[in-house]
Amino acid sequence: MRLPVPRLLLLACAALATLLVPTSAMAKTKRTYPVIQKVSPLKVAIGSQLTIKGTGFKSGKGKNTIVFKRDGKPAVFVKSGLSTKKKLYVTVPDKLSAFLASNSAKFLTGGWFPILIGGVCFTMLVTWKRGRVLMFQRQSEQGIPLKPFLESLSAHPPARVSGTAIFMTSQPESVPHALLHNLKHNKVLHEQTVFLTIITHDVPIVPPEDRLQLERLLEGFYKLEAWYGFKEQPDIDEILNTCRVRYGLSFDVMDTSFFLSRETVIPAEDTPGMALWRDHLFAWMSRNATRATDFFNIPPNRVVELGTHIEI
Repeated sequence: MRLPVPRLLLLACAALATLLVPTSAMAKTKRTYPVIQKVSPLKVAIGSQLTIKGTGFKSGKGKNTIVFKRDGKPAVFVKSGLSTKKKLYVTVPDKLSAFLASNSAKFLTGGWFPILIGGVCFTMLVTWKRGRVLMFQRQSEQGIPLKPFLESLSAHPPARVSGTAIFMTSQPESVPHALLHNLKHNKVLHEQTVFLTIITHDVPIVPPEDRLQLERLLEGFYKLEAWYGFKEQPDIDEILNTCRVRYGLSFDVMDTSFFLSRETVIPAEDTPGMALWRDHLFAWMSRNATRATDFFNIPPNRVVELGTHIEI
């Protein structure tokens, strides 16, 4: 149980620490007060020790009196421990525990509301994080390795059409579901196919020279990774322009199609992972999440979305 020191309004009183000079007919009364300069630690527990630094303290044990003052509550007076003129020590009294216990009575008179709001927000945050992990696990389990798949396409190539296809994927080593659906339904490949993965790193800003990494796979296939910091907003136009300048791989936006997989989360009772009610909560949050076209600033008239179902 920890208490913030600034809320206690520590006062070094002059009950025993102040020097009083007697008055006389020819002398004036002079009163000196201790000056507090620093209190540490900033958070303390009942029974722990505070260190108060300053000037004007009385040396010795029990020579200074500390006042713990609380709003609307009686003050608590505590004698200091062993002290010097510039430093004194005091133990936080047990009497202050009654102050903390008294706050529990406020729970039924409105204190429950911020606790409820905090609990709901925390539940949604941990559910979203856990749900995303489970969704990626399901995709990895069902994924097909990319390079062997491309080698099989080279052995038995489908029909090629002009233009560029950019497949957005979060798993650069697996075949995007959108590519599988495109081959299944349209039975064609574009002359230039790019697998784009946007990665957010745990740094505020990624230097521009480290933004892109391009790997040339088989003929007409490229794997492109774009790195961003958590304070940056990914932008497709910036990625394509940087790719053209650095690697000489140009894109005609009007001749480029962006293929995205639209995952639909299906709560399943027999699938391990989360409780069923959290599965439904994650499915609802996933349906209301920001669309990739808006988040990555992709031209909406150049986007092709192909859906897939994922059970969690």
